[in-house]
Amino acid sequence: MHNDVIDLPIDRINRPDRPLPSGRIAPRAALAVASITFAAALALAFALGPAAVHLVACSGLPRSFYTVNVKGRR
Repeated sequence: MHNDVIDLPIDRINRPDRPLPSGRIAPRAALAVASITFAAALALAFALGPAAVHLVACSGLPRSFYTVNVKGRR
């Protein structure tokens, strides 16, 4: 969902029917859901052990940085 918020200006032109550009979902709500689900995944990973924490951290955090650093430079 974080990626969808970053792509919002482009989607308003190319994909106005999608939930964020059409206004059916507010960008703040999308970011809140993305943050909550990532936090829940991280909490569950801590309960499952170090390998799960590593998996969540290595898949979730770099993806967020990629979205901001690469897609934010358009």
